[in-house]
Amino acid sequence: MANCLRTGSILKCSCGSAPCVLNVLPTAKVMAGLPVASVEDQKPFINIPTFVMCSSKQNPAVIAVIAAKAGTKAPCVPVTIKPWSPGSKHVMIGGKPAATGDSKTKCAWGGTIQVQEPGVKNIQVK
Repeated sequence: MANCLRTGSILKCSCGSAPCVLNVLPTAKVMAGLPVASVEDQKPFINIPTFVMCSSKQNPAVIAVIAAKAGTKAPCVPVTIKPWSPGSKHVMIGGKPAATGDSKTKCAWGGTIQVQEPGVKNIQVK
């Protein structure tokens, strides 16, 4: 079993320089006083803000910085390309599977975004 994701869950990207905080819009189901995420809550800047700096050599901004010999990182602009996976098999949020502490998503620039701290430790789902 895994913990539900909610507003305040801490995320990390394999290409990012710092973690960020998940934001779930208040239209979602609420547990432990905060909105809980479905697998669809992975929209850039709405749900997933920036991981500060990106080091992916697939990112055009990073390629430009390296070409200009101005460093090896560029500001992170996440481009999530698919829902969180895996989602819960039994718990639905707005008709979609709940995202859990085991869920991951991908950035178009090659980063894997995963959960560092789910935020809800007393609510577990399958």
